[in-house]
Amino acid sequence: MQTNSDGWVAIKRLRQEQKYVKVSGGREYVFVPNNGICLAWVHPDDVQKLLNLREGCGTCGNGKKKQSYWLADETIVRRWTYGGR
Repeated sequence: MQTNSDGWVAIKRLRQEQKYVKVSGGREYVFVPNNGICLAWVHPDDVQKLLNLREGCGTCGNGKKKQSYWLADETIVRRWTYGGR
């Protein structure tokens, strides 16, 4: 689990387009794609809420919902921020 200086946690989204997410409790996040990764910094209280979210596949249309959000490690954050440098 990667955190920033404010203690917020990096969460990676499976799909690569920008996504607005509002969790119960009122906080809002925008997952931003950069360097092949879609990521947002999330308040620690909301991490489990996002990890529990499921999204349907946008291409197959079979109606199945799968886990779409994961904890990002240091390598993922570095790649998202600096392009892998």
